[in-house]
Parts: sequence; structure tokens; C-alpha cells
Amino acid sequence: LAHVTFAARRHRRSEMGLTAEDGVQFIRFTESGILLLMSYLFLTDTTIGQNQISRELMLEFGYPKWCVPVIGVFQAAVAVGNFHGEGEWQFVAQKALAVLMGGCIFSHVCQSNKLSNAVAPAFFLIMSILLPILAGKESWQVVVPMHIALAGLGYTVGEMMRMYKIIAVPYRAIMQDEAHHRRALRATTATRVAAGDVRDDAAATPLAAHQGG
Repeated sequence: LAHVTFAARRHRRSEMGLTAEDGVQFIRFTESGILLLMSYLFLTDTTIGQNQISRELMLEFGYPKWCVPVIGVFQAAVAVGNFHGEGEWQFVAQKALAVLMGGCIFSHVCQSNKLSNAVAPAFFLIMSILLPILAGKESWQVVVPMHIALAGLGYTVGEMMRMYKIIAVPYRAIMQDEAHHRRALRATTATRVAAGDVRDDAAATPLAAHQGG
């Protein structure tokens, strides 16, 4: 019944001169054009971009430098997937886009507390929902909850990265600081031993003292 209703609505749109296929093509070209541009900026950030995006993501979200090329590859994959093969990959690309946009929404809302910056990711998420519906591939009853769940997956990945930043990164910094302190202490001790200010640990043992006597 839902499929018949959708077909009837699509027929009415075609009578008005605007078909569902027009909407699908508009979404595909809009997504791919913007994502290819963003992918180029992300993938060339370490060379042409002089790490500008990397610094922004680190300062605003606390994300490590390696996230930038990963996001760039993800964006390129979605853009290419929209036009790969016989058109079947475009639906896979929309699901991947939902995951990516869920992570973007998390970053802007939870990491930087800037709700207005989440408008663009939300717009892309809506387009990822509309494309399979307009193409008649899946009904909205299936697409909407599925893409919201996929966006939730991206949101969860962002939360895991935040927890990594809160727990693992400070711990690693503490361990590195401790290792540096130990190296500095050993270097200082060796210098004092060489200068004769203190005895070497091996020479200070009773066995060493007995052998020396």
C-alpha cells in the first residue's frame, strides 16, 4: 500500500513537470560536488593546506591529525559511490553519509557546543534520507529509522573519540612525562657520578665494597 501511495504521488509530481528522478539527480550532484571539494581540502591539508584543517579540528574538537585524511577518504567514497556502477552504490553511499553526518553533528553539538554549526550536517543527513525515498528504492518507514540509527552510530564513534581524549590521551601524556623524568634523573646521576659527587649504585653495594677492599 505504501509503495502504491508513493507511486501515485510520484505520478502527480511528474504531471507538474517535476519528477522524483529530478530530485534524485539534484541530491546526487549536490552531495557529490560539495563532498568532492571537501575531500580535496581534507586530503591536501598536510601539503597545500599547511595543516590548517588539522589545527582547527584539534583546537575546536580535540581530534588527532590522522582524522583529517580519514574523513577526506570517507567524503570521496560517498561522492564517487553516488555515481558508481548502475546506481545501486548510491544507496550504500547514502548510508555511509548518514554515519559521517552523525559524527559531524556530535562534534558541533557536544564538542564545540555550537548548535548552529550542526545545520549543514543535518541538511546532508536529510538528503541521505530523501534520495532512496525519491528513487523508490525503500519506503520512508524503512529509510528514516535506519538512517537515524546510522547517524547514531556516527554519533557514538564521536563519543568514543571524546572518551579517548579524556582518558587515554592524558594517561599517555603522564607516562611520557614520567619516562622523561626518569631519563633526566639517570642523566643527572651519571653526571654526578662522573664528577665524583656521588657513588655509582653498583659500587655502593656491600659486595662491591668488599671486593674493592
